[in-house]
Amino acid sequence: MHKPELLILDEPTSGLDPLIQSEFNKLLIEHKNSGGTAFISSHVLSEVQEICDTVAFIREGQIKAIRSMAEITNESPKDFMLTTNSKDLKRRLSKLSGVTFTSEDGNSIQGIFSGDVNELIRLISGYSIENFTLSDTELEAVFMKYYEGDK
Repeated sequence: MHKPELLILDEPTSGLDPLIQSEFNKLLIEHKNSGGTAFISSHVLSEVQEICDTVAFIREGQIKAIRSMAEITNESPKDFMLTTNSKDLKRRLSKLSGVTFTSEDGNSIQGIFSGDVNELIRLISGYSIENFTLSDTELEAVFMKYYEGDK
């Protein structure tokens, strides 16, 4: 194939097995790294999150938003999970703006944090923590935010 500057692809990995999908994604990243552009329409949001720099949310032919993946990652709430023996930590976390608890099981606390991550880290650093994970919210949650309000 020649080296086009622009690729327009509709559900390009539909029907491909996982190994071929991975190879296809590598080809798209190579295309991007060599200065090319690809417009991809896909319902596989984990794949979009992996290979795209910018995302447009389109509904019924109208662009609802255009966001860079960096913006989505930095501005979206974070999922957190921590394990501690401190009974006081949950009370202190509940007073931190942007914390929503999703689960509590013994010493394990799970939730969503939308705020300055440094504030969360500062707060928990004063406690004995056995385990802590902080992860970006999946693109699907951001996608739903743009679509749920239009029902």
